[in-house]
Amino acid sequence: MIYNFLAKRILIPLYYKYTGNCAVHRLRCMENNEYCSIDEIKEKQFDKLKKIIDHCYTNVQFYKKKFDDVGFKPDDLKDFSDLKCIPYLTKNDVQKNMHLMVAKNYTINSLFLDSSGGSTGKPTNFYKDKRRWLEGVADQYRHDRWCGWDVGEKVVKLWGAQREFEKQISKKYALVEKYIFRVYGFNAFDISERKIIEYVRRLEKIRPTMVMAYVNVAVLFASVIKKNNIDLSRLKLKGLICSAETLTQQKRAVIEEAFACKVLNRYGSREVGLIASECLEQNGLHVNTDGVYVEIEKKGQETAEDEIGEIIVTDLWNYGMPFIRYQMGDVAAKSFKRCGCGRNLPIIKDVNGRVSDFFVDANGGLIHGEYFTHLFYGVEGVEQFQFVQEDTNVIRLRILPGENFSLSVLEPVIYKTKQCIGSNIHVDIEICNSSFIEESGKFRFTISNVANKCFNE
Repeated sequence: MIYNFLAKRILIPLYYKYTGNCAVHRLRCMENNEYCSIDEIKEKQFDKLKKIIDHCYTNVQFYKKKFDDVGFKPDDLKDFSDLKCIPYLTKNDVQKNMHLMVAKNYTINSLFLDSSGGSTGKPTNFYKDKRRWLEGVADQYRHDRWCGWDVGEKVVKLWGAQREFEKQISKKYALVEKYIFRVYGFNAFDISERKIIEYVRRLEKIRPTMVMAYVNVAVLFASVIKKNNIDLSRLKLKGLICSAETLTQQKRAVIEEAFACKVLNRYGSREVGLIASECLEQNGLHVNTDGVYVEIEKKGQETAEDEIGEIIVTDLWNYGMPFIRYQMGDVAAKSFKRCGCGRNLPIIKDVNGRVSDFFVDANGGLIHGEYFTHLFYGVEGVEQFQFVQEDTNVIRLRILPGENFSLSVLEPVIYKTKQCIGSNIHVDIEICNSSFIEESGKFRFTISNVANKCFNE
């Protein structure tokens, strides 16, 4: 308890002050905003929307042309509905126009380069201004606190720790993460039943307040916990937050039983950050109105309540490389019901879209599909990719080439795939001439014909 207090009140604020990060101030502002009236929340959000639209027209070559092509001027934005005059931003737009999307009043050195595999399997590179990147932690803090956890308390992440797998994390950062932020990372890219039991024993020693995990990783942990009759109720976890994959009610129930705590769903992306999160009422996901503006549309028209539509997101504070009306490639529905928690943030529900499969390595361990999407971060010349594990010895890597594609860019991908699964694995390259997106509009960037059988059993 004493260390929790020291971390929250002294260590973390001092670290942020030392690094020039205003996340603590942003967190206070965000938590004040969530209990404002609906009209006040909309007014604050619209002010932010107008500012970034003005900025885009004045400073971003890509948007200046985009707005002019449809005859839109920033002064035309009188209401949220006027935003529909602006065409959607697609992943293909970002891939082809990244440098044109950088604001002229920002230098490349002042920006942070990031990448996303994305739900459509298209590797996408983009920039965030460093303030946006650094202060983004406040968004996570606010929504993490909804489960009962507080800043300074221990967190275990069953997450995609590629840096841990490759042993590249610096000792300095490891110390900061463990002793200041009190975050313990378990590598979700490389797991087996033996490792899960080992991780659970570590979990019992660490005694975190909260756990964060990929949905299917949490389900896999839950199955091993149940099989081995492990009782985690004595940990008294305040909550487990799931993200990155679709959380069904069936999966939620399995995870909640195993970890003996409530499971809260979260939705976001690397491109635009945290979009929406559940509170303990579990009546849908509250939209992070301080960071994004969300539209739900079907065939270009706003959906009715409970009607499934496409998720369109505008990032309200990445001024270095703005994302305006970005097509997420996922679907959801709006809810106009008031939440029992008292927060007046808008609610979306039935978020669906991203699917990952586990791959089986040479020793029978399971590798989370997200590992393979990370291998394409920053890779140029690839329009789409898809990994298919045909059997225990063969992986088919399907490639839809883009401009200036060269087979040489796949060499490090193949090397790391073999490093992860086994040196004797055979990786077949299949060059394709059409999209891998299914008729339903969904896309599976990893498909394992081996792990699916193990998982279902």
